Amino acid sequence: MESVLITGATGLLGCGLARRLLSDGHQVTTLVRGDDKEHAHKRMMDCLTHQYAIDEMEAPADLQERLVVHCVDITDKDALANLHSAIGTNFDVVYHSAACVNFVDVLQCQEVNIEGTRNVLDLVRNIKPKRFNHISTAFVAGGYEGEIQEDQMPPRQTLNAYEDTKYEAELIVRKQEEIPFTIQRPSIVVGAAKDGKIRAFKNFYLIVRYFARLAKRNKPPLRFPGLGEGRINLVPIDFVVDATAKIGDTPSEGKTYHIVNDEPPTTKEIVRAIEKAVDHHCVEFLGESLELNDEEQATQTRFQEFMPYFFGSPSFQLQGMERVMGDIKRSRLDNDALLRVAQFYMDQELKKKS
Repeated sequence: MESVLITGATGLLGCGLARRLLSDGHQVTTLVRGDDKEHAHKRMMDCLTHQYAIDEMEAPADLQERLVVHCVDITDKDALANLHSAIGTNFDVVYHSAACVNFVDVLQCQEVNIEGTRNVLDLVRNIKPKRFNHISTAFVAGGYEGEIQEDQMPPRQTLNAYEDTKYEAELIVRKQEEIPFTIQRPSIVVGAAKDGKIRAFKNFYLIVRYFARLAKRNKPPLRFPGLGEGRINLVPIDFVVDATAKIGDTPSEGKTYHIVNDEPPTTKEIVRAIEKAVDHHCVEFLGESLELNDEEQATQTRFQEFMPYFFGSPSFQLQGMERVMGDIKRSRLDNDALLRVAQFYMDQELKKKS
């Protein structure tokens, strides 16, 4: 049994990772925002209860004995600095997964992703874990074209507040020399490949939600320039959690791992899968530039932060990931898996209304 500390433990990856490590028998300490300790504990338990239900697993009988929840905000420098005396120094591994995933709120992203990372590093210097895992993003690459190397910091070509502040946070981790670290870079996380299940619907699911509205209103298809051949690096949550935990077992030696899809689907494949789920033809790819009508202009404005992703993602070196994970093919999403991902969202929306 190892002693593990997780920041961002109520987030999508953080909660999945906490569930995985608790089920594997580890002692897990989480840092959770809340009005008070009771509220923070409730937030953590609500996330875990939902996660166990999604995973169709029974919570361990001794979960409460092996789970410790501290009410603290990583942006509160003083509170985090004072925490080390309460949590001690007996940690094997720390996962820093807390993040603000907001493409437009620059100040919030700076506060959480940059200053929060600085504060967590100060805490880690005091508690001295054996291993420190910084959860970055594959999209520190931004609009870079070509293959992103492991252990390479690509040229700064970030496209939004989230990417830019995660780029800066990774630089901060890399430049400090006191704490041995591992960088983990997941791409765009969606539901599990086998059944589409996921605990929360964010980012990618805004597109699914919008297509569902088009279907409900029986809107004509939106015209889209290009052929939809750009590849979008979606990766299933079950693979990301498995990879994050396995990489966390490896020594922290300054290595970087890309937790990505080695054969990402095209924009057209993703669109057609969503169309099947919502039972409506939503997009026509025209293969050329065009003058947009009012509806199409409004759509592009609505999703302007996401538009660059529709035209393709960088490719990523995967030697380190293949070495740790073995069967990298588990990260793939074929057309059937994409349909399951979109369909799970639709099924959950239907349950809400019933």
